[in-house]
Amino acid sequence: MRERKSYSKIKKIFDRLGVPHVEIPNLLKMQIDAYDEFLQRDVNPKMRENKGLQEVFNNIFPIEDQKGIYTLEFNSYSILQEKYNIDECIERSMTYQAPIKANFRLTVFEKEDMDNGTGKKIKNTLESDVFLGEVPLITDRGTFIINGAERVIISQLHRSPGVFYSSEIHSSGQELFTATVIPYQGTWMEFTTNIRNVISVYIDKRRKLPVTTLLKAIGIPTNEELRKIFYKWEEVNLKTCINSLQENKYYAYEDIYDKETGEVIVGAGARLTESIIRNLIDIGIIQVKVIARECEAERELLESTISKDSTENELEAMKKVYTLIRPGEEPSEEAARELVKRIFFNEKRYNLGKVGRYKINERLGLQVPMETKTLVKEDYIGIVKGLIDLYKGENYIDDIDHLGNRRVRSIGELLSTQFAIGLSRLARIVRERMALSSPEDITIPNLISSNAVIGAVHSFFSTGQLSQFMEQSNPLSEITHKRRFSALGHGGLTRERAGFEVRDVHYSHYGR
Repeated sequence: MRERKSYSKIKKIFDRLGVPHVEIPNLLKMQIDAYDEFLQRDVNPKMRENKGLQEVFNNIFPIEDQKGIYTLEFNSYSILQEKYNIDECIERSMTYQAPIKANFRLTVFEKEDMDNGTGKKIKNTLESDVFLGEVPLITDRGTFIINGAERVIISQLHRSPGVFYSSEIHSSGQELFTATVIPYQGTWMEFTTNIRNVISVYIDKRRKLPVTTLLKAIGIPTNEELRKIFYKWEEVNLKTCINSLQENKYYAYEDIYDKETGEVIVGAGARLTESIIRNLIDIGIIQVKVIARECEAERELLESTISKDSTENELEAMKKVYTLIRPGEEPSEEAARELVKRIFFNEKRYNLGKVGRYKINERLGLQVPMETKTLVKEDYIGIVKGLIDLYKGENYIDDIDHLGNRRVRSIGELLSTQFAIGLSRLARIVRERMALSSPEDITIPNLISSNAVIGAVHSFFSTGQLSQFMEQSNPLSEITHKRRFSALGHGGLTRERAGFEVRDVHYSHYGR
């Protein structure tokens, strides 16, 4: 940058008074650093971190065909030298960009061995560099030269991934609570209470089932296990209890069995009435475990939900989830397990991101490692306990319009999304071409078409809502434009859907 000489007297006065000299920070550092971090252009391909463009490639690849004959793996990518400099691009009305090449390895397996069931045997391995198009480069002024014109990519302000609690008043006057889980990538999940105190979960806002079914499907197999997690117990003397039934209600913590016949006399969660207590005393049962009085809210919600849940174990719950997502099909055990694993525990399909994992750990008070990007059993238990605490009045409602519950997606993240879209299209084309290719004639350049990637990236820079012609009225308007935020754009709001709450000035905006 050009150095400017100051003839101001203020500097001399400040020096005389001993006021320290403050360097003006680089106000565009965030945009430039975010883009450099996305490309990792100057980093050795083998030393690159799993972020930005490298992470997008790692998430999409390897690609396999349906029969498992071909596997296309990604090795590395490299950004080559740009053909024209910035001034030449402006003069020639061209885009300031650099070619991107990627190295792939294609493994071909013996088809006969797979048909015989003897396992995979490698027939051939090919490796090749493929041209994937050109990626626009950022200038030292934080702008992009697209078709000779300087453009600015606006940072996007969106809802932060994590879990958020809200409430609404039903027409009956009862307060209902909702916990919304927003992932960085994947389907939204909503945990809600209704007027009958049943906790339900909505997968993708359409498919509804009792939360206990979901908990069984992800690894808490029985109702007994659920009760142990959510309830505390205390042991009571039935002869003492019978005198205090007017003041207190007692509910069985676990099934009570007849010692002689082994049959269940009182089911877990059932109320101990005077007649039941007398029967138990008559057969010699004096000491029993009951649900602690402090867990009354947990008992109300959980027992109401269990009564609506028709499943008894993990397998039944998995099949229930399968039929909910794919109605009309009778699932096998393997198919049901595979679907649950793919929906809830596959990072390629469901990803909280680092921010989402941090926010969930903070909100629920968990210590799940930051590397875990999917929801785990402890998260689901914490979310349900948070709803129960809201019901008890021991938790608080989140304000979604607060800046603490929003985050900025910089140019690097926005471009990651576009490359992910382009490479997903590329993966679909590769699978189609694998199905039509013979093992003898297949080559990597014939499988990969770079048009899908080029189209996604160039449409973002040329016609995207967040790509705008730079304001050049004066230097101040220029730098203001580069540091602007917008809630619009891909994955954000639309002008038609944006309500008054989003447009309004929130108290957390002041001083920002």
